Amino acid sequence: MKSLWILLLCSFSFISFGQENDPLIDEDDIAEKEYDSMFYHPYEIPAQPVCGLESFFNSLQQRVEEIKPDNFPENKKGKVHICFTVTESGKIEDPYVIKGLNADADSLAINAFRLMKTDFIPAIIVNKKIKSKLCYTVRIN
Repeated sequence: MKSLWILLLCSFSFISFGQENDPLIDEDDIAEKEYDSMFYHPYEIPAQPVCGLESFFNSLQQRVEEIKPDNFPENKKGKVHICFTVTESGKIEDPYVIKGLNADADSLAINAFRLMKTDFIPAIIVNKKIKSKLCYTVRIN
């Protein structure tokens, strides 16, 4: 009886877990969708700053320091997590806070993003430029 169950289980596993030749995701379907999930990015090339990530982060932090008031309270400093959309043309749109610190720090980080003039290389799926969402952490020192 035990060997019969094992044989039955093995036969079902070959049927259930067999490889198929058909693709699970249609290329046309991928190109039409806007993927905004933080965990699923099937990009061939992800969106990235034209100037490079390190340069982008440095200029973002400089921008924060430039617009931060001199009397900014010590207890309102820390990290603000911001997401934004990179358009097909590589422009930053709609920055918003996903994990903030406080109203002052959040608005400071959003304003710094809005003042950034950095272009991005848009994400590419199936040789098509698409909108994508990115998230960065801004330090308020």
